[in-house]
Amino acid sequence: KKKFYIVGNYGEKRKKKKDLYNTKLISLKEIKLLKPIVIIVAKQETSKIIFKEIEFLKKFKVSIFFLDGTSQLPLINSRQFKKYHIKYKGLNQLIKNNDIISFDLYDTLIYRACSKPKDVYQILDSYAKNYLKLKIDLYSLRIDIENYLQQSYPNFFSLKQIYQEIKKRTNLPLRIINKIKTEEEKTEYRQALPNKHMIRYLQLAKNLNKTIIITTDFHMKKKFLIKILKKCKIYGYKNIFVSSEVKKSKFNRQIYPYIKNKFGKDKNFLHIGDNKISDVINARKAGFIACHINNSSALIISTNLAKLFSVSNTVFDKISLGLIQNKIHTIYNENFNFNKNKIILNDPAFFGYIFFGPLILCYMLWLIQESKKRLINKIFFCSREGYCLIQIYNFLKKGKNFPKPIYFKTSRRLATVSSLTSENDIYDSFKFHRFFGSFRDLLKNRFNVKVFHDDLNKN
Repeated sequence: KKKFYIVGNYGEKRKKKKDLYNTKLISLKEIKLLKPIVIIVAKQETSKIIFKEIEFLKKFKVSIFFLDGTSQLPLINSRQFKKYHIKYKGLNQLIKNNDIISFDLYDTLIYRACSKPKDVYQILDSYAKNYLKLKIDLYSLRIDIENYLQQSYPNFFSLKQIYQEIKKRTNLPLRIINKIKTEEEKTEYRQALPNKHMIRYLQLAKNLNKTIIITTDFHMKKKFLIKILKKCKIYGYKNIFVSSEVKKSKFNRQIYPYIKNKFGKDKNFLHIGDNKISDVINARKAGFIACHINNSSALIISTNLAKLFSVSNTVFDKISLGLIQNKIHTIYNENFNFNKNKIILNDPAFFGYIFFGPLILCYMLWLIQESKKRLINKIFFCSREGYCLIQIYNFLKKGKNFPKPIYFKTSRRLATVSSLTSENDIYDSFKFHRFFGSFRDLLKNRFNVKVFHDDLNKN
């Protein structure tokens, strides 16, 4: 057998850390130079996202493989695309046929407003650096601690254990540790959004007088998750089984027999979730009927929009991508055209949300930051394009000390002409705005210069 030399590990945002699992950490720049074989070692769904994030390395003749030896994501046959839809799962009938209906929580009943769960740690890292002024790589530390705890407490370690380990490794004051911990809870609360399509199935189970439970592998307390469920207006469940509290998980399969013993082994159990191993394979091995549903990131990865993962670097990018993929997932579930096998954007609001929303919000945030930096106290929004922008600005301004907005009734032509100070300026204006028409029309429409019949070179 051929022996391979491991040149290093690659991980996100590990600027100061030099090694991981006793192996040197290398940067993307080093990977480009070394041109090694990259093997993605992660959970199945996470592997797909990582693949899309680093796929650009192939341009530099870097080979990328999954653990099963494949080097490409499986191609989705557009004719088979509709089979990803929940309607093909026969979930209505499954709910009718069973006594105890168990729902997974995240990526099933609830979305996060970010592209993947670990984005929450990047948000925390930003908070620690920008607000607490800490010089630690909290993102890497948080991931390392989860990996460490996972070895002894597979998917049932608690938030308390995580922050005890952070305290141990950083020696930060308890006051600071508690601030970060509280911020993580606030972030999870803010990020939680209802998956209304799946909530309808919970409502169906409730209408059929089924016993409804929520089963989740999560590190936060049941009391906290109840707050999130209230925020998302999810009611009607009998109990929540949280791995960090019962000290058993879906991942290690022990939580399923635990639930069976609670309700009686003579009952019929159905579990619904998005993870093929924890929610489906392990549930079936424990005697549950299981229904797999596709989550929002899995749907995006199966489309051309998967490229968005490779360009999402900042917190803003990741939240924007999360909101976009959740919206597309909702549209797919509720407005999928089975005859044309297409996701239909039949509402202008959907189009605005997905394509214009992130672009305009990013521009607005830049405008506000630059205005504050330059001590600008008034912002003029020129008619007519500014009409929409000033309304968005006023929405963002509510309760905040932002510069005063003024709707300025002017025109682009007036602004353009008044900015011209030399002949070269006139020539340079054509580099940005082309004109199609006669010379006479150009002078009149762009510069308000009237051409007479006896003028030389009038055309």
